[in-house]
Amino acid sequence: MKRKIAQSLFTLVLLVGAFLSTQSASSSSTNPGAFNLTPALATTLTVDRTDDTAAATACTAAANDCSLRGAIIKSNATLTADPVIINLQPATTYGLTLTNATQENAAATGDLDITTSKHSVTITGGGSSGPNATTITAAMLNTATRRDRVFHITASNVTVTFRGVIIRSGQAADDGTSGASTNPTSQNANRAGGGILNNGGRVTLDNVIVQSCKAVGKGDSLVNEHTTLDAFGGGLASLAATGNVIITDSTLTGNTATGGNGGNFNNGAGSNAKGGSIYFEGGTLNIRGSRILSSGANGGMGGNGPGNQQNGGMGGTAHGGGAYIGGGSVNIDNSTFESCAAVGGNSGTGQNGTNAGADSGGGGLFSLGNLTVTNSTLDLNSAKGGNAGDSFGPDCFGAHQSGDGGAARGGAILADGGSLIIHTATFASNSAKGGHGGDGGKTNGGGPCAQTTHGAGGLAHGGAITNTNAATLNIKHATISLNTAQAGNTGVNQGGANLPPRLVAEGTGGGIRVGPAAVTLQNTIIAGNTAANGLGDINGAPTPGPNVDGSVTSGGHNLLGVATDAGGFVGTGDKIGANAMLAALANNGGPTQTMALLAGSAAIDAGVAAGAPFDQRGLPRTFNDPGVANAPTSDGTDIGAFERQSLCTLCCPNNISVPSDPGQKGAVVSYTNPSGTGCGRIKCDRPSGSLFPVGETIVTCTSSAGPACSFKVTVERTPAPKITPRGRRRI
Repeated sequence: MKRKIAQSLFTLVLLVGAFLSTQSASSSSTNPGAFNLTPALATTLTVDRTDDTAAATACTAAANDCSLRGAIIKSNATLTADPVIINLQPATTYGLTLTNATQENAAATGDLDITTSKHSVTITGGGSSGPNATTITAAMLNTATRRDRVFHITASNVTVTFRGVIIRSGQAADDGTSGASTNPTSQNANRAGGGILNNGGRVTLDNVIVQSCKAVGKGDSLVNEHTTLDAFGGGLASLAATGNVIITDSTLTGNTATGGNGGNFNNGAGSNAKGGSIYFEGGTLNIRGSRILSSGANGGMGGNGPGNQQNGGMGGTAHGGGAYIGGGSVNIDNSTFESCAAVGGNSGTGQNGTNAGADSGGGGLFSLGNLTVTNSTLDLNSAKGGNAGDSFGPDCFGAHQSGDGGAARGGAILADGGSLIIHTATFASNSAKGGHGGDGGKTNGGGPCAQTTHGAGGLAHGGAITNTNAATLNIKHATISLNTAQAGNTGVNQGGANLPPRLVAEGTGGGIRVGPAAVTLQNTIIAGNTAANGLGDINGAPTPGPNVDGSVTSGGHNLLGVATDAGGFVGTGDKIGANAMLAALANNGGPTQTMALLAGSAAIDAGVAAGAPFDQRGLPRTFNDPGVANAPTSDGTDIGAFERQSLCTLCCPNNISVPSDPGQKGAVVSYTNPSGTGCGRIKCDRPSGSLFPVGETIVTCTSSAGPACSFKVTVERTPAPKITPRGRRRI
């Protein structure tokens, strides 16, 4: 009898274990972040109070004994290798309020420091959107005398995962080193990582929003100080060359890296800005299914030279409005970079001449590493060179020179080293705009001054993309359209008769400006882009190249909108001077916006698949349009990122009703996957073979072409079997 009872208990344990395992797997696959999954032997700390106190570190089952800061401190003190999971409450905001006056890095005050390398740490909230969203904000840490970020990962060998949270309103006033001052007027450190600063750990953002975070630098503040502190990564900064960062299903929006302004003294320079949302020094960075939006790198302004014989200071440079990649390997897939900007700082005015406006590059992305962009869209990003200040004085003493405008390179991407691979991607409405030259030839009274020269405009290269130095560029199955390169204008001659003329600044490569390294294009549309030189005294600039400036190596089957851009486009199937007939950027299905091919486009059935089985939306290549004859050497694939399809017809299975599994509170239900024509990839929010709870569950299946369908799964509770005790046998 005892043996039978033991066997029954063992069987029950197995059934419960199987149920929990299936439940966890189902929860993880259908709604990441909605469930707190606890690995075996994990230490779980449940935060049950919202105030910011370092004293609530017990984190037991008792009420009100675990703050967020307390949970971090307890995790740091845990010496075992078992993972630590910190569970936050849904629909809750956690505000950091303890300012860091001693520059400590132990999470007692200021930002939340994760210092342990003994175990992994997972911080899980109720989601980053909707009524259950969990928010962590550092807004109250940012005062007139103090600044601080939200999270600081000091350990170089730790794995930290943020899941289902909003990280908001952090501001970096240091680079995280021990003893670095968080006073915004301090002069001992660059400013890095307004939301998260990573010093070499393995960091994952899963279903996270990083919003309205800043890194603000410091410009020259004293006469001839010439010491500036730069700003790196308003949203996230990873400073070590061995960092590992993964960003999935997340949004970084409204983050900025801003250089400090120079003081109004002789040559007071503004400081530089790198990476509005992301600054990545090296290692491995993977961004998938995410959006980098409305972020900016803004160089600081040069100070004015108000005194006699003083110069205007130079502005700070700006690179990577969305992200700055300093090295390593970076992969971006199914993601969007939109409305990001790199803006060089203006130089100051001066009575003894001015410096040039500062350069800018990579409105969306600046890269010195090996960057691969696939199935992604970069739109409405911009690089803008700084304007030069005017040169004038109380008299005409000496010969003074107004500065030139700053250069702008790569409205969407500037590759300045390493390699850039673009595969199945869209670049639309990005811009590179050179800064304007400073005015010259006038006194404070407005009269002419023949010795004071006006400045030239800044050049503009690559409205969408440019590669410089040794950076190689390989583009396949891309659509590049409606991008602009506009050079800056020469400053105004205020009346000096003997002023030397200034050359027109060049604006070239509205789509692509080809650098000195190898550039290869295949099955790519480059059409509808524009480029324009600036206004100046004499035209020494080259003729603008509307779409491509420079010679490329053609892999064949490219479509180029303007015949005069045809340097190197001699590959098999290249179409020169053809009409792409592109629709506006729109949601045509899939995770990112695309530019559809309109009926009659020269790109339809004129390309080759060349190892690309899907278009940017995830729809299959090749759809051979029966109404269009294939171009010679084409396999019926369309040129560009978009494959024109027949209309999607999606069919879901019928409603399903099943009993619950014996001894379970649900049932594992398998169903026939939906079918469709012209629908591409089809994904259901609860896959076949998942555990369904008792009751009704609506399953929604969505195609990458856009259309969706639903069906209902009903699991009916099965009554538990009655167990009748056996009577005792008499022997």
